[in-house]
Amino acid sequence: MEQPVQKQRLWYWDNAKALLIFLVVLGHLISPVDTELTRTVYTFIYIFHMPLFIFIAGYFGRKAQTAFQFQRVVGFLALAVAVKLLKFVTTFIMGETYGLHPFAGADEPWYLMAMAMWLSCSFLLGSIKPQPKLWAVLVVMILLGMLVGYETSDLDGLALMRVIVCFPFYYAGMAMPRDWMGKLRQKRWRWVALVVFCGLIVLVAWQREFFLPLRPLFTNRNRYSSIGDIFSWGWLYRLGHYVLAGALGLGVLLLAAKRRLPLVTHVGSHTLQVFFWQSVLMPFMRVEFRGAPTTLSERLYEAVPFPVVVLAAAAMTLLFSTKPFSFPVKWLSNLPLPRFLFSHEEEPACGAS
Repeated sequence: MEQPVQKQRLWYWDNAKALLIFLVVLGHLISPVDTELTRTVYTFIYIFHMPLFIFIAGYFGRKAQTAFQFQRVVGFLALAVAVKLLKFVTTFIMGETYGLHPFAGADEPWYLMAMAMWLSCSFLLGSIKPQPKLWAVLVVMILLGMLVGYETSDLDGLALMRVIVCFPFYYAGMAMPRDWMGKLRQKRWRWVALVVFCGLIVLVAWQREFFLPLRPLFTNRNRYSSIGDIFSWGWLYRLGHYVLAGALGLGVLLLAAKRRLPLVTHVGSHTLQVFFWQSVLMPFMRVEFRGAPTTLSERLYEAVPFPVVVLAAAAMTLLFSTKPFSFPVKWLSNLPLPRFLFSHEEEPACGAS
């Protein structure tokens, strides 16, 4: 009788993840569309959706500190390579070319490669004796994230720029005490979260001329020198992004429903396969198909109102969460490996993080 209770505790995490994976699909769907509305929505999404996703992955990945999660690392790398291979096929079908560089981290598979890196780094940090203070490690990670934007070399290999910039979110998730969320999810704090979240939406819409040029900053992969005129103060902009992403992410977690929601909770427990398949199939929406003057995303946006585009993104998210799309994600996540390569206590490879 313990399992239903445990599952109930996880429902609000699944509900939050369902929103986030929907925002991933919507953001990728509207990215080729260049209007004031889509630019504003895209910018707002990118402020917090991946940072919160990464925070949740860290929250459920703290076992990596005590046992090297070899199965999970291999699973994430296998999924990243599979996405690249399938994207090569889909773009070839459309008459386009896709650079097949297995360890380049410029496109969607960056998250899968980064997860493998974060799991490995977590084990290395957990192996340090004596153990450093959690807050001290987090401060160092934030400082590195603020400074790496001044690096002049290409850090797209293995998504290293994003690995460094986003690691504070992952580590914060690992370091967060298990009982904190229960304490924060009191009614008064949820009202505060609602006010803050809505206030930040209004702020981004009101000051869009300030936020829109910062879109490259929010992708976490661009050097400060390539983002407008912020080079000298790039570290401060990055710190501001950390704060803003943290506030919005906390708001989502506090506002997420604690009960099981039809379809929504199901999607939240299958986010990995949604991420995999939208990464593979989204090129059909974002590339000019066989010389056409506009992309399918642009045609969709021209044909129907924006709310219908949002519904289309929701339908794609739900479709990719269904059982037929669990292949090959489950199989690649649990590749048969020699038992001596990983701990007998290790969990299944990638789960639904």
